[in-house]
Amino acid sequence: MSIIEHVNSPSDLKKLSVAQLCEYADEVREKIISTVNKRGGHLASNLGSVELTIALHYVFDCPHDKILFDTGHQAYTHKIITGRRDAFDGLRTCGGISGFEKKSESEYDAYNGGHSGNSLSIGLGILRAQKASGDKSRVISVIGDGALTAGVAYEALNDIGAGKDNLIIVLNDNKMSISKNVGAVSQYLGRLRMSSRYADFKEIIKKFCYAIPFIGNKLFTFADNTKDSFKSLIIGNSLFESIGIKYYGPFDGHDIKSLIGVFNAAKEQNRPVILHVLTHKGRGYKYAEENPREFHGVSPQNKSKGYAFSSVFGQKLCEMAEKNDKITAITAAMTDGVGLTLFADKFQNRFYDVGIAEQHAVDLAAGLANGGAKPYFAVYSSFLQRAVDQIITDVCIDNLPVTFVIDHAGFVDGDGVTHQGIMDLSLLMPIPNLTICSPMDGEHLESILSFTENADFPVAVRFPKSYSKNVENVDKTVTFAKWNQVKTGCGDILIIVHDANMLSISLKTTGSDIVFATFLKPMDTEFLLNNVDGYKGIIVLEDNTVSGGLGENVVKFLSDINSKIPIKILGYDTFIDCYDRENCYEKFLMTPESLNKIITDLKNG
Repeated sequence: MSIIEHVNSPSDLKKLSVAQLCEYADEVREKIISTVNKRGGHLASNLGSVELTIALHYVFDCPHDKILFDTGHQAYTHKIITGRRDAFDGLRTCGGISGFEKKSESEYDAYNGGHSGNSLSIGLGILRAQKASGDKSRVISVIGDGALTAGVAYEALNDIGAGKDNLIIVLNDNKMSISKNVGAVSQYLGRLRMSSRYADFKEIIKKFCYAIPFIGNKLFTFADNTKDSFKSLIIGNSLFESIGIKYYGPFDGHDIKSLIGVFNAAKEQNRPVILHVLTHKGRGYKYAEENPREFHGVSPQNKSKGYAFSSVFGQKLCEMAEKNDKITAITAAMTDGVGLTLFADKFQNRFYDVGIAEQHAVDLAAGLANGGAKPYFAVYSSFLQRAVDQIITDVCIDNLPVTFVIDHAGFVDGDGVTHQGIMDLSLLMPIPNLTICSPMDGEHLESILSFTENADFPVAVRFPKSYSKNVENVDKTVTFAKWNQVKTGCGDILIIVHDANMLSISLKTTGSDIVFATFLKPMDTEFLLNNVDGYKGIIVLEDNTVSGGLGENVVKFLSDINSKIPIKILGYDTFIDCYDRENCYEKFLMTPESLNKIITDLKNG
């Protein structure tokens, strides 16, 4: 029987020898590869952190000690160790386990993971709460080098260093986040990686001192006490130590025996420490090792992806930039994900990857627009949430011509509650000066992007991850504040829809006309004023929260003009803890069958 079948908890892990731990690591890696190939998920990052996670659980007493895996892209081994080995086969499925840490799933999950940069702040808060209650257990925050580009991480480091709380920070350095890491922080960590020569130098000094009779021990003690000076000569003063956090490393993140020693030493510290651990993203799987960007996130086998809006966006933006040298593009560590790889290659001087720093990205866009450029900031919906303040105060108040290209809007398969793009519309709708629009398909997106090029005001273009196909025989002309009629003369119920996936569902209904709300803000009030009186009912179908969405604005406008037409709004009224699109739409009555029943009910009064 394999070792993995005997490990059902961290206590079982602690019974193994180091040799058995190494064998166990190989078996865990095989488990992750086979499951992710079937279910999809984050592959390369999890393969790189297997030994690191095993060593953490071997040394610390989880769940009494709290281990937080920043973002959660590297938490699969943690799940397998902590009693979820068999449940792991149901990864990212309805009724199965989450791809991220989830408190309601296991007592071993210290917080709900999903977005990067927050593990230091949350870990510090947990530690301080424990101290206040007399609990002396340890808190360990495992954060990737990519997540260290997030501004919130530095806010936390500042507090950690000043407060002297004994938080243990494990810097899992694999030289990447989702895209290749960028910026001065990445360059700084690169210099620290080279500091292994300092460790070699120290060993040489030690051997030299001990070779001197009588005074060798005292001489080395003196040399060791001045090691910071030696280290400064070789790699310069540590950023972390300058703010009060003791730095150790770098260490081999795949050497379990060495890591066990490092973590045991860290337990004895009564001050904040950062342990710099080097890992290889994709380790143990040749294709992921050679292509860590491609294998960061893997889709399930045999699952149709549809046509990616991001690909259409990236290609069209390149075409526009060929003719317009004012166009610039910004991403927050998501070059591949948002379709900007080609732009980054072709227009290197007009492309900016700012790292995981959405707030900075928006303000950079504001500065570019102030300077006369035409910036496009491409970002996932759930990540844009971090930068709403900057959108309001630094872009929209000044009415700057920044275009926000919001990908993964609406329901997102597989990634769970933290990655659903169901809030951006409700957050953006109240903001003055901001125009919001949405495409029905790839062709329509191209026309909308052409519109944005000439807009001298802020525009948000939101779309889901993919669309099934281009809608045929529909006028896709883009005119400011005008909607596009998709189906007319088919019934006495009107469906208003503003999302490609919702449109696909609507087209499968009977007895209804359909209009696509290309512009969500400002609305096509002329259409509402002149074209709805003959209908027996209106359905507003949106892949967004009902509160703050288009439907509420339609209701308000029709109420203001004393319209008595019954209106049914379909959308979300809660966080979506679901991993499959069909199940989600069925739960919220957004299927052709449910719509047909609602259409019938509205017709019958």
